[in-house]
Amino acid sequence: MELLEKYGWDANFLPMNAKDAGGKADKLLDDPHYVAEHKFDGSRYWSLDGRLFSRRLSVKDGQPIEKTENVPHLSTELRKLPAGTIIDGEIYYPNSNSMQVTSIMGALPAKAIERQALNPIRYAVFDMPRYMGKDISQKPWEERRAMLEDVYKTYLHNSKHVDLTTVVRGDKRKFLDEMLSTGQEGIMLKNIKSTYDPDKRPEHHWYKVKKNLTDDVVVMDYLPGKGKYEGMMGSVIFGKYDRRGGKLVQLGRCSGFTDAQRLEITKHPQKYLGKVIEISAMEGTEAGFYRHPQFKQLRVDKGPEQCIIKE
Repeated sequence: MELLEKYGWDANFLPMNAKDAGGKADKLLDDPHYVAEHKFDGSRYWSLDGRLFSRRLSVKDGQPIEKTENVPHLSTELRKLPAGTIIDGEIYYPNSNSMQVTSIMGALPAKAIERQALNPIRYAVFDMPRYMGKDISQKPWEERRAMLEDVYKTYLHNSKHVDLTTVVRGDKRKFLDEMLSTGQEGIMLKNIKSTYDPDKRPEHHWYKVKKNLTDDVVVMDYLPGKGKYEGMMGSVIFGKYDRRGGKLVQLGRCSGFTDAQRLEITKHPQKYLGKVIEISAMEGTEAGFYRHPQFKQLRVDKGPEQCIIKE
C-alpha cells in the first residue's frame, strides 16, 4: 500500500492481538504491572490519516480492507491528527454489541450512512504505534499511552464521535465488576511495560478478561448490601443440586442487579428463594465454582430441580 510505504512500513500494518486471560485472570487482576481498560463489544479498526482499515486482509490483493466511506464522520475527525499517525481502536455502539457494528461496517457505504442517520457510530482509541511518521511501537505501553492522551487532548478534545478509552490503574477487580454488572463485554489487562508488536499475540502483553459462560443456578439466600445499598439486598447466594445426594450445594454469590431488581428482591425476599436465575461468569473452576459471576435474568421457564452439578 503506497500510503503505508510512504511512512516507512515494510509490510501491511496489522494490529497486535491479545491473549485470553483464562486461569491467569485472578493473578493478573492483582498484578501492579497491569492496568485495566474498558473492552468494547465492537469491531477492531486502525486509522491512518483519516482512513479506517479492518485488521483483515482482502483475499483479492492482500491489502487491509478499507471502510472509510462507511464512516465519513469518523474520517473527518481523525484527519485532524498529524500526518503519519497510526491509531488503534474499536468501532462500537454504546450499550450495544458487535452485531450492530457489523450491520454498518459490513454494508455498502450508502446503506451504512443511511443506517447511521439518527445514531452515528463511534470510535474508541486505545493505542498509537506510530506518531508523525515515527515508529513508537517499541516504547512501553505507559509511554505510548501518555503520548496518545496528549495527542487526543490536542487534536480530538472537541470530538463528537471519537473517544479515548478509560484506563484504571487502581482497583481492577472493582472495575471488572462494574463493567460486567452494566452489561459490558469485559476489560483488557495491559502490561505497562509492554511493547506493541503488530500481527502478534505476545505473552505478558495484553489479556482479555470477559464473561464467557452462562449457567442456571438456584437462589439459596441473600447477603446484605453495603454503602449505597445498605438496608437492601446486596448479593444473592446461589447453588445447584448434587446429583447423588439431592442436596442443594452452595457454589457462590453474585450481584449485577439493577436498582429496581434489588429493591424488588429486598421487599419480597421469600418470593425468589428457590427460584432459578441465569448468571454469567468469566469461567468455571474445576471445583464447580464460578469466577466473577453476575446476574443476567430470572428463569421462570426452568425448575430448580433441573439445576444439577455436572460430574
